[in-house]
Amino acid sequence: NEWLGVYERIIRCCKENGVAPNVVGNPMNMRHLVTTISSGLGISIAPRCIKFIADDSCVCRPINQIDIQLPLTAYFRKHNKNRIVDEFISHTITESTKIQTML
Repeated sequence: NEWLGVYERIIRCCKENGVAPNVVGNPMNMRHLVTTISSGLGISIAPRCIKFIADDSCVCRPINQIDIQLPLTAYFRKHNKNRIVDEFISHTITESTKIQTML
């Protein structure tokens, strides 16, 4: 699982810098993560895009010292016959580095 690799890299980076995270839960999705944080039940390291679903009680701060590529996956209908979808996928692949910086 690609996300497991990202998780392990974050934990390793924390430990290399003298931080021992106390992981007590793993939310099912980003909405649950935001609810946990806004309820005051924890903190998290998450993709930057979470700021778009976070409410005003959450603070999102970039961590520039960690350079981790997040797995990107394009989802589309099997047996696609739409030229626009093909162009979108091609463009996404071409711009993947730029997209990574937005996450």
